[in-house]
Amino acid sequence: MTKRFLLLIPTLLGASVIIFFMIHLLPGDPAQILAGPEATLQDIQNMRIRLGLDKPLPVQYFMFMERLLTWNLGNSLVSGFPISSLILPRFINTLKLAVLATIISLSIGILLGIIAALRRNTAIDRIVMIFALLGVSMPVFLLAVLLIVIFSIKLHLFPATVIGTSPSLRHLVLPSLTLGLIGAAPIARMTRSSMVEVMSQEYIKTSEAFGFSWRRVIFVHALRNALIPVVTVAGLNFGYLLAGAVITETVFAYPGLGRLIVDSIFARDYPVVQFGLLMIVALFAFVNMAVDVLYALINPRVRLE
Repeated sequence: MTKRFLLLIPTLLGASVIIFFMIHLLPGDPAQILAGPEATLQDIQNMRIRLGLDKPLPVQYFMFMERLLTWNLGNSLVSGFPISSLILPRFINTLKLAVLATIISLSIGILLGIIAALRRNTAIDRIVMIFALLGVSMPVFLLAVLLIVIFSIKLHLFPATVIGTSPSLRHLVLPSLTLGLIGAAPIARMTRSSMVEVMSQEYIKTSEAFGFSWRRVIFVHALRNALIPVVTVAGLNFGYLLAGAVITETVFAYPGLGRLIVDSIFARDYPVVQFGLLMIVALFAFVNMAVDVLYALINPRVRLE
């Protein structure tokens, strides 16, 4: 556990290097944008000096890391507000969205996977697999638009967009359902495959021969072992949810970190983009570590190794 935690340090350090230098490959000069269309060359140069953009990139990187380690992130180049006050509320909103979407994807995916495995090679099995295929193939934005048309425009059940920066639970339904349904597809496929394999094992047949109820055989003996690969998929799925959240937040005008990053990219607000991306990477890394811990809890042999 300690070694796994320490591995996060070089991972996040490498991510910070990649993010910092990739951002500077974006076309456009933030000093020129901020100076305005009527600015002279001297005005642009003065703006570049004021922002610290005249220094060599390695020096700028160390300044970036110093601000990160001291949590003195500085101010946004565009709005002038402290970056920490911009990022933290958006990060919490994205975290709420990702957690709710994960709960939806796990609940639907595992349930459908079990049903498909128990009804293998039947019409129900084929319907579930078609759902899974659609979920894997369908673009996030297309599903988001479909849900808006059905639940917001036609049925008037849930709002399609968020006004303000504090979304309520009703505002979370459609974005989290979009990400949850997309995430449920691979989990359903993996759960079905894993359950079919486990159900063919001798110890399952022995449990049935001893007269255990089917609920105990399925949910105690079979599902525990079948969940081992599902946990790995769920951990990787969380990363895809965060990537999909960028698109989903834009479609639903959801005030999350993804939307803030997209807006900041168009405004060439480098520091906000850098710190925002780094927080997403850190969250993904911590989730993967949590998956490893959960994996060891489900499969004690991992701890022995």
